[in-house]
Amino acid sequence: MAQIADFKKAYNRYAIKEHNVLKQKTLSDADKYSQISGFSTTFQQEVRPFFQPAGYLKWQGWWQYDFKRRMARKGFL
Repeated sequence: MAQIADFKKAYNRYAIKEHNVLKQKTLSDADKYSQISGFSTTFQQEVRPFFQPAGYLKWQGWWQYDFKRRMARKGFL
């Protein structure tokens, strides 16, 4: 249960950072994508210890797929 709580805290930190970047009107789309992509990479490394190796690879594949879809919907890709 502690791992779930830690995962949720890490995701909430990521989501807040993403939201703050998205609402900045002075940044270009490329800059927003670059920053959010960096946050995503950091988040993936932060939550890695919460998974078994095979489970992490499966989750990471899903995360990257979903991340690209979300960025495409926002017009960054």
